Amino acid sequence: MLQDLSASPGAPSFVLPNRILTLFDAMETALAEDLGLAVGEAQVLVGSLERTITTRAWRDAGPGLSAWQVKRIEAHVAARIAFPITVQELARELRLSAGRFSRNFKARFGASPRVWIGLQRIRQAKRLMLESQASLSEIALECGFADQAHFTNAFRRATGIPPGAWRRARQAGDDLSL
Repeated sequence: MLQDLSASPGAPSFVLPNRILTLFDAMETALAEDLGLAVGEAQVLVGSLERTITTRAWRDAGPGLSAWQVKRIEAHVAARIAFPITVQELARELRLSAGRFSRNFKARFGASPRVWIGLQRIRQAKRLMLESQASLSEIALECGFADQAHFTNAFRRATGIPPGAWRRARQAGDDLSL
């Protein structure tokens, strides 16, 4: 009966896997004979549908994280930038294993989560240096660096110049990109 529906005009343009069609048939038979058996068949069917949908979603999405996952990670990092952020914490946010999250993250961003978070900290520090008169040590702590020395070393590695020199150059009107 379901095979007829999927082939009828105006029906959705997808094909149900044979396993799902078999489960529907078994459920239909079980409903006529035993409600308890029908419930069991329905649970098996739901599990099969969930696996099929999940598999297709991953296959269709391609490598990396989806748009909603990227937004969720960006929001989480922005909210917790002043605190230590672990890969496990980010993976839990998306309900992925740490390994799968790291692989997908690197496929999407081209860098490891640790490197990307470091760059987000630097980007936030640049904003704060331009928008406030806070000291570099205050900015360092607000952006999640252990101290000013840690901040200075990370900033120099990322930009090629120390944060104080970058700040003075920006205040003088030199064009150093964010």
